[in-house]
Amino acid sequence: MLLKDLLMEYVFNCQCRKLSEKTVDNYRKQIEYLLRYLETEHHITMLEDVEARHIKGFLMQKTNAGRKPQYVNDLLKAYKCYFKYAYEEQYTDKLVTERIRNGCRG
Repeated sequence: MLLKDLLMEYVFNCQCRKLSEKTVDNYRKQIEYLLRYLETEHHITMLEDVEARHIKGFLMQKTNAGRKPQYVNDLLKAYKCYFKYAYEEQYTDKLVTERIRNGCRG
């Protein structure tokens, strides 16, 4: 499944759950940051190709750029929700974020 298609479906799901417009928009933007990184740095556009190391690499890039730990953990929270949705909808048989902890150092 294309990551961008999953994002559209995930945003729709968030809207159906009556999350605030601001929250939904924030999730969408945070996930788009990751998707751009995956495509640019790793040429990944498919859900099946994402590995924990890719997400950790993105989070480390943000940490090394001087982003505050709270910001990095907020990103991770959004990614965990996004990939958990994919897992629960059975688009993937692995939960790629399962072993990524807050305060990830790589």
